[in-house]
Amino acid sequence: MNRISLNKSIVIKVSRYLAVSSILAVQATASADNAVGMKYYNAKQYQQAYKEFYADAIKGNAVSAFNLGYMYQHGISLKIDHLQAAKWLKMSAERGYVDAMMELGLIYENGELPGDPNVQALPWYRKAAARGNSDGQYKVGLFYDYGFGVKQDYPQALKWFRLAIAHGNQYAEYEMGFSYDRGNGVKQDYAQAAVLYRKAALQGNVKAQASLGQLYEEGQGVPKNRTLALQWCQKAADARNDDGIDCVARLK
Repeated sequence: MNRISLNKSIVIKVSRYLAVSSILAVQATASADNAVGMKYYNAKQYQQAYKEFYADAIKGNAVSAFNLGYMYQHGISLKIDHLQAAKWLKMSAERGYVDAMMELGLIYENGELPGDPNVQALPWYRKAAARGNSDGQYKVGLFYDYGFGVKQDYPQALKWFRLAIAHGNQYAEYEMGFSYDRGNGVKQDYAQAAVLYRKAALQGNVKAQASLGQLYEEGQGVPKNRTLALQWCQKAADARNDDGIDCVARLK
């Protein structure tokens, strides 16, 4: 088995993870102007919530503008409309609202708006990253790591992964671990890869769990330990991770 080749396929898959999982639901903590709309939203009175968000958004409320964009993007009591979503999210982002920047990045990255997905997404991730958002930092690092919308640059990737890791970002921990695992931008170091995989794995990152299990399986960077290998691979397998499933099959 070639574990490095196997893991490389994992990372390509994870490059889009944020597109389905990272953005928070409509903001529950907001300004007083947004509170009435949130009251209706939480009561699932979405049409009335929309009216309140709209009234506040046109007055310049960034959170309400984000909420409108989110409702359009996810079809919450509205027909999904990516252009309308982008309109309100841009209004919010231009007022400095970081979640709107991330959501815009995701819309572009998913190809839901015109233009090259990665080229259009990256500036919004950069804006979020510059404001200390760890998901934005992770995304910028990922784009540099794989050359998505920018020239591949491992040192830049590692720089942004480290910033995200400082905030405990599990996805950056996994990617940084993989950088040590494969020796991209750093000297190959299985022990350091194991440290980073473990940090991510303990936060529930299934790809890190599978990778850590494989290190134990092969005794790379950690003592060879079939029991621990099976333990970590089983966690990944339980989450339907293909590499975890394959690992468990080998160990059993």
